[in-house]
This record gives sequence, C-alpha cells and structure tokens, in this order.
Amino acid sequence: MSKRAIRWLYDELPELVREGVVSQETADRVRAHYGDVPETNRTSIAIMICSAVGATLIGLGVILVLAHNWEQLSRPQRAVLSFAPLVISQLLVAFTLWQKRQSVAWCEGTGTLLALSIGASIALVGQTYQIAGDFGSFMLSWTLLALPIVYLLNASVPAVLYMAGITAWCGYQQSEHGYAEAFWILAVLIAPHIWHSFRRDSFGIRSTWLSWTGALTLCVATGISLERSLPGLWILIYTSLFTFLYLAGVVWVGSHRALWRRPFRNVGGIGIVALAVMLSYEWPWERIGWNHYRTGPEFDLIGNIMDLLLLVALFTVSMIMLGRTIRGSDRLCAVLGISPIVALIGYVLSATIEAPVPAMLLYNGYLLALGIGITLIGIQGERLGTLNFGLVILAAWITARFFDSNMDFVTRGLVFIVLGIGFLVANLTMLRRKRRHA
Repeated sequence: MSKRAIRWLYDELPELVREGVVSQETADRVRAHYGDVPETNRTSIAIMICSAVGATLIGLGVILVLAHNWEQLSRPQRAVLSFAPLVISQLLVAFTLWQKRQSVAWCEGTGTLLALSIGASIALVGQTYQIAGDFGSFMLSWTLLALPIVYLLNASVPAVLYMAGITAWCGYQQSEHGYAEAFWILAVLIAPHIWHSFRRDSFGIRSTWLSWTGALTLCVATGISLERSLPGLWILIYTSLFTFLYLAGVVWVGSHRALWRRPFRNVGGIGIVALAVMLSYEWPWERIGWNHYRTGPEFDLIGNIMDLLLLVALFTVSMIMLGRTIRGSDRLCAVLGISPIVALIGYVLSATIEAPVPAMLLYNGYLLALGIGITLIGIQGERLGTLNFGLVILAAWITARFFDSNMDFVTRGLVFIVLGIGFLVANLTMLRRKRRHA
C-alpha cells in the first residue's frame, strides 16, 4: 500500500473506532502492521521551496556583488573569488551529509546552491583566463558536473535544473547543426532519480515537480532534436509521444483528485487534442512523405536514424500500454490511445495520394468522434471532468471549422450561444444526477 493510502487509513481509523466499525485493538494492530509514515505536510513543502529559493537568491546575490567590483581586481584575486562560492557550497554540502542528511530543506538548499556555484565558477574562470568555448560546451560541462549532486543529496531541485540545462544545450546544438540527438543519452542519466521518487510516493510534491518538468522537457526537446529530413514524420512522433505520456500517467502513476498532481495525463491529453485540432486543417498534410525526402549538408544521417528509432520506440510502447488499458476496459484510454494509429493512416494516405484532403477529413472525423465519445463516457460514468473534457473537444472542433469556413458572424454567434447552453445544461444535469444518487 502506498504512503498516501496509509496516511488516509490512519486518518480514518479514529472515526471508525468511534462508530464501532472496528475495535481499538484492531486499529492498533493495523498501525503496528503498516508502521509509522513520515508526514509530508504543507509546512515541510513550504520549507523545501523556501530553501531552494533562498539558496538561489544567495547565489545570485554573490555573483552580483562580485560583478560590481570585478574590473578592479587582479587576475589572481579573480581566480580566488571565482572558486570561493564553489568551495563554500561544497563545505555546506559536506556538513549536510554529515549532520543534516535527513533534512529535505538542507539537502535541497545546499544542493541548489552548489549546482549554481558550479555554473558561476565555470563562467568566471573562463572569463578570467579567456578560455575558448561556446554556450553549448558551457551548458554541457555545467549539467554533467552538477548531475552527481542529485544522487548524492537525493535533491530534486538540482534535477529540475539539470533537465532545463540539457534542454537548453539541445536547442543550441540544433541551431549550430550539432548532435542534438545526444539529449536522449543525457536524459537517461536522470531517469533513476525520477523513478526512485515515484517508487517512494507517486503523488508527492517531489514526484509532481519532476513529472511536470520531465513531461514539458520531453515535449520541447523532441521538437528541437528532430532532424526533419522526412517531412511530416513529426506528426507520427508527436502523436506517439503525447499518447505515451497520457497512457503512462494512467498505467504507471494512477489517478489523483487534484488535477495538478496528474502532469503526464494532463500534458498527454491536452497534447493529443491540440495536435488533432491542428491536423484537422490541410496545411500539415501538404508535401509530406518519402517523395519529399530532404537531402543536403544540414541534414545528418545519425539524426535521421535517431528520428526513426524514436518513432519506433514511442509507437511501440504506446501500443503496448494501449493494449493493457483496453484489457482493463478503460474506454477513455481507448479513444485517446488510438491517436497514433489514426496519425499513421493519415500519413500513409497523404504520402501515397499526394493530397492533404483525405487525411484532413480523417482527422475531422476522429476529432468529432473523440468529442462525442468522451462526452458519452462522462455521462454514463457520471464523471463531470470527463464530460467537460468531451464538450471542450467538441467546442474546439466547431471553433476550428467556423474560422475555416465562410459563415457570417451572426451564424457563428448563434452556434456559440447554442454550444454554451449545451455546456450549462449538461453540467447542471450531471450535478443533479450526482446529488440524486448521493
């Protein structure tokens, strides 16, 4: 049983004893069986956040103080001051490991300070001795040197900084026609820390931070690192990525009442719908496929291979997880999870026929079926959030078609009014049904 479930059970035990559902002896045996569970209250979360922010402000303040008098200092003085923040932060980390190992605030605060000090020292030493280098080499050195801090202190704020750093490095490499595909190797290095946080508490504040950062980083870095030699391949890759994120949130993480604690499902679900709306137009399907393969010195063979490997990996994993959810009779996952199959059919149609209309019509039909299907699932299961999600999809599809047609403003306005009335009626009906059953 997860720590969250155990905490909920412990909160319910006093009420169960008062109502006579269980005896005090049974409640004591339950507590003895599961043992003590460390509390993760709002105070500890606030302390962790304040520690990371405080360490960041201290680091930035030291850099600004040094920058004010930098030109008046000799080269040896600059060298000493360049290493001073690094040495001080390392001493604080050593003290944390010796005396404050169990303190989340100390681990996060000193870890963040050391990670920032590493970057500052590299930049200051490079400026002092005029060491040649570019932004890419600076970011790569900084992130790789800061990575051990994550595992040494089990600190998640440095992990977030690491993911942001490798994404920035990936963007620079792609702009300079470098090997941006190495991002995926760098991303694997942080995966054990993320997995360990999920094993401890999949809905904890640490796991939630890492999940949001990881999901958004994957979405950004995927688009940056693509070689794009095969036009339109991004459609299949991004559809598979969003489907993977959504199904991973269902299969690996589970559900939580708080919306912000479901980053994979949110990013994946919104991504699937937003991409489907985009693909319901003609322009994404124009001039795509193997007949328009791009060649030239700016397109790299290794990048092309990585694009294909990424597509195969994401598509395969998405289909495996889709099979698991279908066997579990999860209809919502089924209607969202088939989006890579729809994208593959549309891509083959456009690449073969050399016309965007068939794929556009396919996605219009899929988007309409998606909205109606999710709305019906919400009504049948009395799930208000699912109902509204389906209605939002229908509204997005209708809006896209209105702005893509020659209808006058009065007609558009009337349809929007009818759609808004439908939203209100559906929600009020659902709320009445829920109250009646309650």
